[in-house]
Amino acid sequence: MAGGAKEQPRREDRCAGRQSLNCRTVYFVNKRTGTLAGFWTRARRFHTTEGVRPGSDLAEAKRREHRTLMDNPPALDLRTDAAELMIYASIVTPRHGDWHVGKTVDDLALESRQHMIGLEFV
Repeated sequence: MAGGAKEQPRREDRCAGRQSLNCRTVYFVNKRTGTLAGFWTRARRFHTTEGVRPGSDLAEAKRREHRTLMDNPPALDLRTDAAELMIYASIVTPRHGDWHVGKTVDDLALESRQHMIGLEFV
């Protein structure tokens, strides 16, 4: 990697199948309708229909989802009429220098197009 930076496995990436404070999922529910407005997760138990989950290899995720990585934010974007799913890439921050995109999927964020809540900024 550039500048000698190494992508270190984070505690979040190693907690599949275990209880951990870092394996978290946040659900957003519309209080008025009682329906799911969106969710964000770093837990490996959630995956796309193509099998992409947090911790997956980013190159494999791009291949499986037939998507290219957006620049800002570094994510794969999947949209339907009902929702938008962002598959975020990991970010590597070396001690000296600018950040760059890592080699794994960091998290998933799903947002209803009917009840938009701005998950891109979570």
